[in-house]
Amino acid sequence: MAVSNLRFLLLTSSAVGLSAIAAAPSSLKYSDLHDFGGIVRNASNASLRDGGPPGAAVIFDSVGNMYGTTAGGGLYGYGNIWKLTPAGKYTDIHDFGGKVKRANGNMGPDGTGGGSVLIDKNGNLYGCAGTGGYYGRDGSSSSSMGFGILWKLTQKGTYTDIHDFGNIAETTAGTFVADGVGPSGLAIDANGNLFGAAGFGGLYNRGMAFQLSSNGTYTDVHDFGGLTTYIGTKPIYDGIQPLGVVLDSSGNLFGVTWVGGLYGGPGGPQGIVWEITASGKYQNLHDFGGMVSSVGGSTTRDGGDPEGTPSLDKGGNLYGTTPGTVWKLSTTGTYSLLYEFTNQNDGIDAHGGVIVDSNGNLFGTTSSGGLNGKGVVFELSSTGVYKDLHDFGGYTKFGAVKKLNPSYPQTGLTFDHAGHIYGSTSQGGANVSPISDGGSLFILK
Repeated sequence: MAVSNLRFLLLTSSAVGLSAIAAAPSSLKYSDLHDFGGIVRNASNASLRDGGPPGAAVIFDSVGNMYGTTAGGGLYGYGNIWKLTPAGKYTDIHDFGGKVKRANGNMGPDGTGGGSVLIDKNGNLYGCAGTGGYYGRDGSSSSSMGFGILWKLTQKGTYTDIHDFGNIAETTAGTFVADGVGPSGLAIDANGNLFGAAGFGGLYNRGMAFQLSSNGTYTDVHDFGGLTTYIGTKPIYDGIQPLGVVLDSSGNLFGVTWVGGLYGGPGGPQGIVWEITASGKYQNLHDFGGMVSSVGGSTTRDGGDPEGTPSLDKGGNLYGTTPGTVWKLSTTGTYSLLYEFTNQNDGIDAHGGVIVDSNGNLFGTTSSGGLNGKGVVFELSSTGVYKDLHDFGGYTKFGAVKKLNPSYPQTGLTFDHAGHIYGSTSQGGANVSPISDGGSLFILK
């Protein structure tokens, strides 16, 4: 099976753990690096409307250039891929929503709404767009209503649609099923094979995990939403709507689903943590929504509806968030609540997951709460001490205009190799206008 050929490559902290990243500095200062929504230059040096808001966590290449995507704006209004140099020069390097070359060499509609972005050892960028592409929802080739794509942007600037979701996919058993719909987070191995999840579609129309090999072969690795096992006579169903994925050093693939699992019945979404081993075995590692030990040692209801991509530490332990908790799943399968968000003064709604430094300290964001009610950056030390590092929101005057400061972070954080922390907000900044919510890139260093 193709999954057995996984080889791990630590490319960016947003994709895999932080075993090769320095510990974060003990004192961190917040700075705004770029405000989305203004007028910028594209790769041809022409002026155009910037993208915004950001679509995923940022990444870095080997010389410190930062890359990311936006979910809207840009030349066609469907988002862009951008680059920010160490010197602070920002460039729009691709605009989603036009006509592009497909993997078969023909031209077709591009993806729309930029999402996850990765980089390989040769400096080529890969990513996904959650909508758009060749296969439209009404069966037509509609750029704005497609099922999503995977794309590649070479170091020389050549952009290609390398897979269009929504047609059919070959399973590892050699059979064919409906392909996934709406890809989200991706991971890449040392051989250039891509792995990811689509939130819908697949055999049960409840999402799937997939692989796109470096030679272009696409495989449905697992279809979510089926019956997986029994507890006594009670059927236990799989997770539903998978999100981002992460690879460990042995080639095992991990992720979460937003819905489903043991407690994901009439009470609403709950979700699971799942694994596909390097040998291809799928297993449910944890069901959200049950009763677990709280941080203080008493019994409490577990968090549910996990979002974001899990992170790995150098020992192989998994970390992530639900809107109300930070959690850990050890290599032995022990699940722990590390922190429970408690009130409006604290951050609330932790949607972006956490990243972990070489000392085991965790860093993340909440999309609301904090001093101004518009989110925070937080640190949770390896000993469990919580610290609010920055409160988003408030207002600044730009001439006679009062504008919202960067607010409402939604995507995950990323370390550079010096341990500085980078992230983005979905609203606010200098370029808020009737046609743009703005958003920003920021650093804590």
